[in-house]
Amino acid sequence: MSVFNIFGDVKEKRFIKKALPMIMIGVLMYYLFVSLIGEQINILTTVLPGETGWNIGLIMNGYTIGGLVAVPATFVINTILMKRSTKKFCSGQAFL
Repeated sequence: MSVFNIFGDVKEKRFIKKALPMIMIGVLMYYLFVSLIGEQINILTTVLPGETGWNIGLIMNGYTIGGLVAVPATFVINTILMKRSTKKFCSGQAFL
């Protein structure tokens, strides 16, 4: 399968009309997320040590712990989603 022919086997053309905007929105939202997190880290590591006297290791501890929790949580949540309905999971997340 070629990169330029990603929708070659799709029988319904309506799917392509809906899928392409979703792919573009997904790429833009990923770029926005990455740039926001990058700027947040840059601001936190330059401003907070000067104002609070904390070292950078203490400030970045939250990101390290969050990353270590997110990796196994991704596998657990994906396993739950494969075994159960995504509709139930998403409706439960709406309340959180």
